[in-house]
Amino acid sequence: MRRRPALAAGLLLNLLVGCSSDGSDADRVAASPPSTTTSSTTVRSEIEINTDSGPGITSQVQTGGGGAKTSVEIRTEQILSQLGATPTATGTVITLDERVLFDFGRADIKPQSSTSLAQIAEVVKLNATAPVLIRGHTDAIGDDATNDDLSRRRAQAVLSQLVDTHGINPARLRSEGVGKRQPLVPNTRSDGSDDPGGREKNRRVEVVLEGVRR
Repeated sequence: MRRRPALAAGLLLNLLVGCSSDGSDADRVAASPPSTTTSSTTVRSEIEINTDSGPGITSQVQTGGGGAKTSVEIRTEQILSQLGATPTATGTVITLDERVLFDFGRADIKPQSSTSLAQIAEVVKLNATAPVLIRGHTDAIGDDATNDDLSRRRAQAVLSQLVDTHGINPARLRSEGVGKRQPLVPNTRSDGSDDPGGREKNRRVEVVLEGVRR
């Protein structure tokens, strides 16, 4: 009779110990927070990527990347639009009408051309690395020698104005006269008669901003 209570007590003690052990393990598993190693690493990686790419994006916007334009590009486009400039394979051409610049047959720049020349000087300064070619043209009236000389003197007059009045570095500029060899339109009508309107368009000075695109 004495051994049965002791045996029963022993069995009860083993049962209690086993339950306690199982419960403790389960409690520890339930109480343990999920591992955050992978999550933390992922968050840190995303932050590092964003931090590294942030300055690059800002720089891209500031330098005209992704379609954005710099203040120089915007102002250049404004001036070229006002002057009716034309894009070409080598750059942009600003065409100055003879009536704005000169009297007929003369190479002395008229005072009313000052606004157009000031705009040209500004765009030349904005695009400080672009070479500039100034080219004079005439109509077909007169011989080649006379027209070549007049076109050269007109181109040189514009160059001198940009240098002397607006302070453009002469090393960036060059001028040439092509006389009547590069007309914009025919100097005569289809029946061979003189076309004063066509000849007027051909009398011009072109300022070519090489490498500058609108």
